[in-house]
Amino acid sequence: MVASPETVLVVDFGSQFTQLLARRIRDQKVYCEITIPARALADAKRVGAKAIVLSGGPASVYDADAPKLDPNVLNLGIPVLGVCYGMQWFCRELGGKVVASNNREYGRAEVRHGSAPLFAGVSPKTTVWMSHGDRCEDLPLDSRSWRRARMA
Repeated sequence: MVASPETVLVVDFGSQFTQLLARRIRDQKVYCEITIPARALADAKRVGAKAIVLSGGPASVYDADAPKLDPNVLNLGIPVLGVCYGMQWFCRELGGKVVASNNREYGRAEVRHGSAPLFAGVSPKTTVWMSHGDRCEDLPLDSRSWRRARMA
């Protein structure tokens, strides 16, 4: 299949919601493919991805058999959005700190957010579904961390 001018690649880390992520992207009339971590970099180049979404999954970034992703996906010069495990992988890869939560979080939750462009058209209070055993304790907000990761 030939990719459209706007192509998003979803990297499946084992989430039960990966197909739903792709469907919501396709609902916006954006071509979307799902791939596995081992092929993500090659597939992103093959389809000319304009963005990458890293899905969630049941693993911890500290598990010996946790899914691995080539960190060069961060050097493609395109936006990368991490969801659940994907966010934790992203955080750890860029020098942040991911730790085990005292309590697993599972089920319905309410997210409140500000007015960042990412949330345009989204209610300031949104109901979401979560399933987490880890959390990002220290975020890699320092721009030097980002530059180091991009130069690796």
